[in-house]
Amino acid sequence: MHVVSGDESPGAPSRRWKVRQVVYGEVLDSLDRIFSGWAIEYMPIKGAHLICTGLAGRIEAREMDDIDLLVRPSDFLRAIELFSSHPLFTREPPDPWHFEQSFLYRYGNHPIHFELHRALNRPERFTLESDALFNRSHRQTAARRVMSAEDALVVLIAHTLVHLVDGIREQVYDEAALLLQEPKFTFKQFSALLDATGIGRFGRALLTITARRKGAPLPVLFLAPAWAVALLAVRTPRRYRGIATALYRGFVETVFVKKPASLLIGYARRKFRSPRRN
Repeated sequence: MHVVSGDESPGAPSRRWKVRQVVYGEVLDSLDRIFSGWAIEYMPIKGAHLICTGLAGRIEAREMDDIDLLVRPSDFLRAIELFSSHPLFTREPPDPWHFEQSFLYRYGNHPIHFELHRALNRPERFTLESDALFNRSHRQTAARRVMSAEDALVVLIAHTLVHLVDGIREQVYDEAALLLQEPKFTFKQFSALLDATGIGRFGRALLTITARRKGAPLPVLFLAPAWAVALLAVRTPRRYRGIATALYRGFVETVFVKKPASLLIGYARRKFRSPRRN
């Protein structure tokens, strides 16, 4: 959604983010009414979580190009069918990993992209069960469930790992620092949740950098080793995109994900899958 364009002044990112908060807030309210009518529970994740919890206004600027919503796996196929038959939604091509489905929502004059998830990502990357997230959440509306700051930070770390090949945006550190400083945030609960995902080393490295850059509170025992922090800084120039991706998938990602061999096999299967099976 391009709500502001052609403005590259210093304050442009902040202005774009403020406009997105208003527009996406209205869209989320509209989607909430739809989910309520269908009696399907859902959970806002990533940027949508920030907007629904009121945390978005405490971040100066953040890129957000779509809305991500999580549903219980048992509701995923039913939700896809209902949105696919709704006149205001257009179903987009399926995700090759089969854990999400994208839609285009014609909301007034704004074409809004939103992704419906049954899981955050592949279990080979990390363990983060959707039903467990719902069970630990609290109800905000009849259909909307909201996760705790601890779970929201775990989700942010997991999502950052998925897209690490593209680099880490400054907004990731801003968001992590914000969640770390939430009044009810506890490191004991967060540490247990993070370690259960299998990507504790990555999470600790990311938060060690966050503490250095943003002055966020972090227990000394939680700090990551220097090698893990240094590995997050490894980048290849974008003109060598293919090389960068191969190096990341074959080396950096395998250090941090839960089941690297299984994930590499998954990449190979997806790459060589017959077109007739897509």
